Amino acid sequence: MSAPAPLLFISGWGATREMWLPVVERMPEAQAHFLDGLDDWPSALSRILSATERQLVLVGWSLGALLALKAAHEFPDKVAALVLVSAMPYLAYGTEAGDGTARMLKTMRLRLGRNAAAVLQEFAGQCMAPDGDARMQSQFLQQAQTHTAEQLAAGLKCLGALDMTRQLEAMTLPCALLHGSKDRIVPLKSARLLAAALPHSQLTVFEERGHALPFTVPHEIVQQIRSVFP
Repeated sequence: MSAPAPLLFISGWGATREMWLPVVERMPEAQAHFLDGLDDWPSALSRILSATERQLVLVGWSLGALLALKAAHEFPDKVAALVLVSAMPYLAYGTEAGDGTARMLKTMRLRLGRNAAAVLQEFAGQCMAPDGDARMQSQFLQQAQTHTAEQLAAGLKCLGALDMTRQLEAMTLPCALLHGSKDRIVPLKSARLLAAALPHSQLTVFEERGHALPFTVPHEIVQQIRSVFP
């Protein structure tokens, strides 16, 4: 029996590989690789996939899930399956936010230069609501504070620029979608629309959970990863 495909964990905005440790620690058999939040996120992901010889299972959270979609489109022969946590194909997908989302991201980038701590604190509060506790919020903030304001701004720019909606129907990879019913960052409606657009996806909704599923339900994420092992 061949070994399971290696896993590439892709962190979301502000987070580092530390966010995935509760998941990875429950998978001692896994060959895990990580992509942290960098100022050249898409390029770094492309370099990893270009260099790999084996197919990978991509596990992405939030912005990391959007990057995983991009990678699956650009390198379909290098990706075995997707596990997308709190995912969207672009930030305003399924909402009526429109230009308001772009303005919000621009405002956040400007504020990062003046008071990054306040921006991160506000985001962490929304990200961890309603089920994340103070310890989890502190963990996220500790990770986010390892990034420079420039790196955080680059992540927001990436988030605002990427739009994978037109590529969804052509993606034939197995895909597990995990979403919290009370997600304040990416509404559940976005996840349902994403599941309908991806031909071979299955959506699992975690009731009364928010955006920060890797922090709050790591055991369930492990189960979903194992379900898509080729």
